[in-house]
Amino acid sequence: MPHLEAAGHSLSYERIEGEAGKPVLVFLHEGLGSIRQWREFPAKVCAATGCAGVVYDRYGYGQSEVLAEPRRRYETLMAEPAQIDRLLAEGAEKARAIAKPVMERVRRAIGM
Repeated sequence: MPHLEAAGHSLSYERIEGEAGKPVLVFLHEGLGSIRQWREFPAKVCAATGCAGVVYDRYGYGQSEVLAEPRRRYETLMAEPAQIDRLLAEGAEKARAIAKPVMERVRRAIGM
C-alpha cells in the first residue's frame, strides 16, 4: 500500500482508477475511520460514476504512522501523578470562573 508524507507524518492511501477527465472523489471519514472500514463502498461508487477515487488511513489508524505525540504525553503524565493533579486543579479553577457568573444569572432568573 502506498504512503505519502503529510504534515510530517506517513499516511497510507489507495487510489481507485477512473475515466480520464472525470473528477477524483476523496473519501473522507469520521474520526476513527480507515481504508478497511470503507470496505467495497469507494470502489463501487467509483465504478458507478466513472470517477477516480482516493481513500486513506488517518494519522494513527490503519496502516498510517502511529500517533506518537499523544503516547509520549501520556507516558510523561503517568510518570508524574502530581502533574496530573495540578492540571486538573487548574482546569477546575478555569471552569469555576466560567460557571460562577452563569450560575448567578440562573439563580436571579429563577428567583433564588
